[in-house]
Amino acid sequence: MAKIQHSAYLHRAYRSLSSISGCVFIHGLSLSENDKHILRVLERGKMHHLYIGIFGDPNSETNQATINRALQMENARRYQDLNVHFYDTASADVWGKNG
Repeated sequence: MAKIQHSAYLHRAYRSLSSISGCVFIHGLSLSENDKHILRVLERGKMHHLYIGIFGDPNSETNQATINRALQMENARRYQDLNVHFYDTASADVWGKNG
């Protein structure tokens, strides 16, 4: 958090997360303890849908931790529903290489 507050660019990006409405895609983030400041902002934000990329076996310990953390975010929302969706990162053509 200290690095974010001391960088105008990072601080602005961090603040803007709370104002996103609609949907957010998370591709390549494990939702670990290191990411909790970002997750809290998204949890309290205005978005309606959160799409989380899962890499590899969805039943692996790491992916189960990611899935459980995402579902905690969904359940923590008080004033507006947050719908969490998961997708396979291997089949998502995020960077347009298969098109």
